[in-house]
Amino acid sequence: MKVTTNLSRLDIVKFNLNVIPRMKSTYVAGLVFALLTLAFFFWKEGIPCNSSGWTKYLVVSLVGGISATLGGSILSLVGIVLTANSKNGILGEHRYELLEQGLLEETVANESISNWSSILEISEHDQYLLIRISSYLFHVIPKRCFSNIDEYQRFHQQALSYLEKAHSDKNETNA
Repeated sequence: MKVTTNLSRLDIVKFNLNVIPRMKSTYVAGLVFALLTLAFFFWKEGIPCNSSGWTKYLVVSLVGGISATLGGSILSLVGIVLTANSKNGILGEHRYELLEQGLLEETVANESISNWSSILEISEHDQYLLIRISSYLFHVIPKRCFSNIDEYQRFHQQALSYLEKAHSDKNETNA
């Protein structure tokens, strides 16, 4: 099965706004920033002696963690949007084909096959089919690229079938 997409900057923004809040690393980063903020207050002001001091430290640390995570996410998104173009294969036409050995992707910048056994997951998010090949790397396939919902469902189900087979074969080999 084949599909051709044409990714735009808006697709990249929508994808990131959809995925960033769902990633565990977003919350880990927020916790780390909050703890660093708390450590800074301990170093600068000392350990508080009363409950109002602790409340102040904890609230400021929480706000600091949220602010730093939000700021980092915004800077990351801006960086991605500014560097993405069709020459580097992020924007523009992507041709995907489901093969037994893996997912074939062709752009003006590259041609590659991601083996099904190395793909982490396939998921649906609003307007996109996402094929995750590493913690931060996805193939983004807009649903609008399919001529109808049945074509999309067949593509999605075939991809899931290949993925499940590859992972069950990998588990049997490791057993």
